Amino acid sequence: MTRPGYKVLRTTLVLAMSSAYLRTISDPAVSDAMRAAVAANYDLQRVDADALEIIYAHFDEATTAKVLDEYVFRPSLGSIRDLYACIGTCSLCGKGDSRDDGANEDKIRYEFCLTNIAGGVDVWCGSTCIINHHLKVDGAATSEEARKALQRTFAQHKEEWKREAWRLAYPDHADIPALFERNRQLPARMRYYGLLGRAEIEIGLLGISFAQLKAGSKLFESKPMGAFKKAARWYAGNAYLTPVKHESWVEAKRVSKLVDFIERALLDVQNVTDPQEKIAFLKERGNQLADRRSEEAEVVDDAAE
Repeated sequence: MTRPGYKVLRTTLVLAMSSAYLRTISDPAVSDAMRAAVAANYDLQRVDADALEIIYAHFDEATTAKVLDEYVFRPSLGSIRDLYACIGTCSLCGKGDSRDDGANEDKIRYEFCLTNIAGGVDVWCGSTCIINHHLKVDGAATSEEARKALQRTFAQHKEEWKREAWRLAYPDHADIPALFERNRQLPARMRYYGLLGRAEIEIGLLGISFAQLKAGSKLFESKPMGAFKKAARWYAGNAYLTPVKHESWVEAKRVSKLVDFIERALLDVQNVTDPQEKIAFLKERGNQLADRRSEEAEVVDDAAE
């Protein structure tokens, strides 16, 4: 009988220790021998000769196939995890843990989940071992199909990790739909018959360019579709924004904040009846806005330094 090579035997033992098959082993000598291999970190040269012989005798081709058959890689989100640095070890082949001093340079960053479908424990490992040991991959009938499935799933995960990083960086992203809904009528309100369109003079007294504000309102246009409406629709389906759509969101927030300021000023000035006092009121409110913008710019400059 041909003895299995080190990598095959190690892989079988690792998976067997987490398998449902382990519970069917009634001979304590086999279990003891397996635990001895684990204790030696699968360095078979350090395993007692008798224990090693028991392992070789027990894990023949049929038993190895039975153990490996319990595991399958399922190409779906959550089946790959990022360690954020090359610090991991492949549990199957031991890549990343071959040196006694621990100074390995071949550590892995990404781990792939082998789901145990027989009631055992799932195992995380490097992707290469899934192919090299012909472990099952859902939807793949050949090694080439399995390799493509792993690559495709990895690409999906990288995209999702990028999205998740964006969501963490911008925790107010959940406000995007509400921001659009609140301002979807802004283009109409900026036209000559709209509430803001009729206040062009007052807006100018606030030190705000009516033309620029009107241009900004086009972000929320429906026909033709404005940049922020496109971004909001994209966000609804993807829960993140691409760099270009992100920029339209930043601008939409700025415009929305400016509109809020204008509407507050227009509401407050309604109580002022004297024309000169009204002009002075709006100019003063505009100066306050300018001062606030100056302070915000200084904060940004200080942060950049």
